[in-house]
Amino acid sequence: MFLLFEAYDVYLEKVINAKQATNVDMIDRYRCYLCPNCGEEVYLAAAYSKKVPPYFKHKHGNNNVECEDYSGSFLSESDTYANNKIKRPEVYFNSSRKIFYVSISIGESIIAKSETKPAYIELRSNNSDEALYNLKINRTNVTPDFPVQIPLEQYSEKYRVSNTLDGQKFDVDFINMTPTFFKIYGTEDEFNARLIPSKRLYTNTNYFMSYLGKYKRPGVKEFLDSVEVKSEFSYKTMSRSFSGYVVNINRKTYEISRQLSSWGYQIDESETVEILWPPTYYIDNHTIIDSDNAVVYSTFNLEGNTNLTPFEIENLSNNISRIKTNARTIVYRKNIHIVIIRDNGQFNSRNQLPIVPPIYTSKFEVPVRLRYFCLNDAGVTPLDSGQIVYLTPNSYIIGYQSNYPVEYVYPCPIREMDNETRFFDILAHYKCSENYNHLGFKGQIQNKHILDYIKECSKSGCINSAVRRFIQEGLL
Repeated sequence: MFLLFEAYDVYLEKVINAKQATNVDMIDRYRCYLCPNCGEEVYLAAAYSKKVPPYFKHKHGNNNVECEDYSGSFLSESDTYANNKIKRPEVYFNSSRKIFYVSISIGESIIAKSETKPAYIELRSNNSDEALYNLKINRTNVTPDFPVQIPLEQYSEKYRVSNTLDGQKFDVDFINMTPTFFKIYGTEDEFNARLIPSKRLYTNTNYFMSYLGKYKRPGVKEFLDSVEVKSEFSYKTMSRSFSGYVVNINRKTYEISRQLSSWGYQIDESETVEILWPPTYYIDNHTIIDSDNAVVYSTFNLEGNTNLTPFEIENLSNNISRIKTNARTIVYRKNIHIVIIRDNGQFNSRNQLPIVPPIYTSKFEVPVRLRYFCLNDAGVTPLDSGQIVYLTPNSYIIGYQSNYPVEYVYPCPIREMDNETRFFDILAHYKCSENYNHLGFKGQIQNKHILDYIKECSKSGCINSAVRRFIQEGLL
């Protein structure tokens, strides 16, 4: 029987061997490994066996003889494999818009193939065959390895994300009436929070805890009394009411562990990573850096917990290292999951952001895809998804993605009336008349309809007051 000793680590985005995966720090039952031959999910087997070396095994139902007998050479370049796949989708909550969305990254090869063979990303609920959302895969809608956000507008406890190019499918769990935890990226006041599929929480880490319903679930009050609650609020999305809390578990206690266990979670001590130099900034849950190297403080050994080779990590002193920053550098351990993107000018030029042609409308319903603000003479007003805005001549709306303006909405331009249209509009809506006193209008008027009207006025002895004034002021 052929044993699979190497697999593609989805989190580190590189091929690793089974012995590396047996490192205690790396064992995670929700960590995702893929077979380098067929692309199906595999798991680590015989991690602590004394009879059999550790190896990867296909999950029940996705193995086949052809793949089990595979003995060719594995992919050496993680990028090559990543480019041929869609990475596992993740669920996020956006605190500003109070919405949930699925974030998914698509490899270069998938996008290139979709240029010749049209393909779509499809989102379905667990009880429906009809797609809730379709996104055409092309270079206009998708940037390689950069997250696409699919808003969740219909509630379901589970979703399925698939692509029509090769039938790749992912099942995605969602929030229900049991408290569910999301890891916060950003500030406590304005953040994106990622759903934690591993069910493992860590101390001294900010989490967004939420569940379906407006009232406290059993055990919630006792739990909140024993942790630091930074904010709490109720919100409504997908036609459902939810409760939300920003919490930080400062210490691990028996009572906290027992309560979390009843919700299916475990609690462990946290780790820390901080980029000391150079300065960085943040776009769509990615850390952007403009340098070949970075100086990093970490409470754990970086080797084996990044997608870097040992030669790309230099230990400077206790807990401080200099690392090489490749196009995409990943650090993953416990509560730490950092993706560092090397900025080669693509962010300054905004090539990663789709620019939508201007929209002209008198009535605009705010969608969920961006953050929108209305600008007018009174100032700037943030808009909520689903809000109806009636645009006046001095107002317009800007939609932002990653703090860049990418969509503009303007009121419909007011057409300038010609003399003939203005003349008939006056007659239709202004009914006041006065005596016609035979003033010399003839030389000022060129339009035949208005000249004919003046002739009729000279016979009847009365004229529309507004028409008279407009003619005298040279407006007709």
